[in-house]
Amino acid sequence: MEDIVIGDYDAIAETLPAEGFLQLIVKPIDMVTYWRRCGSLSNFVANFYRNPYNVDALDENLISTIFNELIENAAKYSTKRDSDIYIEVKMYNTILKMQVQNVCNQKNFEALKKSMGKLLDSDYNLDDLYMKRMMEKSSADKDSGIGLLMLLKDFPVKVGVKLSSSEDGSYQVCVQAYYFLRESVLKGQMMF
Repeated sequence: MEDIVIGDYDAIAETLPAEGFLQLIVKPIDMVTYWRRCGSLSNFVANFYRNPYNVDALDENLISTIFNELIENAAKYSTKRDSDIYIEVKMYNTILKMQVQNVCNQKNFEALKKSMGKLLDSDYNLDDLYMKRMMEKSSADKDSGIGLLMLLKDFPVKVGVKLSSSEDGSYQVCVQAYYFLRESVLKGQMMF
């Protein structure tokens, strides 16, 4: 079947060589069973790729928060104990590309397609949408989408999603987040 691309997916061409590259494969069951591993993995990635020229810890904290949201969503919504979550992190000068890919069920696939379409391909005011979602959903509602909305609203990040379904009934989700290291944002050097 055809892929659905929403937002800033593949904003940096795959053919462009990265200055840094990290690739991991984790099991969703491992992350969900030991939930702290999401945070540990996020902190590792953030420490590894934080801006070496920035003496404060802002980049490291922001990278950890963004990556944590991506990995938690992939772990929470992946199917089967034997599926994999594929993680790639690439550094391009002052832009860090984080990509997380997983397989989910049809219900989660359709919900994500609807939610991401609203978040990434619309003229919605993100502050208004955030307040509306906070009022509509309880904090115990795992399908609120508040985390991704918060990233888009409050962080120097661009997000894109590629949704793929196949005739064998599998549903693949690939989320990319592009984080702009603090110095590039302050100097107005965002690539997008």
